[in-house]
Amino acid sequence: MGISHRLARSLSVANDSQIRSQFLSPVHSAILMIVSACLMVNQATAQPPEQHDSSEPQSDFSISQLAPDTFPALPSALYSDEDEKPLFNPYQLNDLEPAIDAGIRSQESGQHADAIDAFDQALQITRIRYGLYSETQIPLLEGIIVSGMELSDWEMVDQRYAYMEHLYRKLYDTDDPRLEEGLQKISSFHVNAFNINLDGRREYHLRRAAALFRSRLEVAENTLAAGNPLFEYLNEGLEISRQHLYFMSSAYRERAKEKEKDSRENLLAELD
Repeated sequence: MGISHRLARSLSVANDSQIRSQFLSPVHSAILMIVSACLMVNQATAQPPEQHDSSEPQSDFSISQLAPDTFPALPSALYSDEDEKPLFNPYQLNDLEPAIDAGIRSQESGQHADAIDAFDQALQITRIRYGLYSETQIPLLEGIIVSGMELSDWEMVDQRYAYMEHLYRKLYDTDDPRLEEGLQKISSFHVNAFNINLDGRREYHLRRAAALFRSRLEVAENTLAAGNPLFEYLNEGLEISRQHLYFMSSAYRERAKEKEKDSRENLLAELD
């Protein structure tokens, strides 16, 4: 049973291949925008201080480097010795653009494990270059998610969405409409996963979707005027989620058994 016809039109899809395809083109566009922004940063930082023209538009990204002992460990995509390539070093900050380009090229050629490795490398460099929490991580995470979907690695996809949610909450307060934009993407995945029983965890995905609907409702209350259609949509989603969760609960199953027993007893009584 889908979450509702109205919700299905805007959130659910028919199968997991459609979940994959809806991300690919916009993700590549966003990643390319990050490359352009990084190049702008490089050009700006290469200028001697006395030659800097304050009238020129500045990048939105601030450069901050962390000391090695304060940088949290992330999964490293290291080249092996047999590949005769150097080990990946996240402190080689100029490797960001090549890593992103390698991820896009690998993804477009169907080499999704390699794409994940490359985007993971770019993600690590980004965290050193721009700080632990920056908008530059978002399209890289989306690139990793796309390739994870292609590999049907749903556990990894779910983990990356969980980190994306954490990142959005760190970047934006509940009075910032950009938080709604991020939470919508994540709730859409969980609703889709529930509708098609993506990985056999329907109740888990429904609970995650309901929690995200509540968070999105809080953002809407802080950012939208009363009467905005999003309020009706989110409240409907919450109510339908509660209904489905009740239908999946042990309390509902026990009540259904009791009703079945009572109906059987009433039928027998009528036959007597």
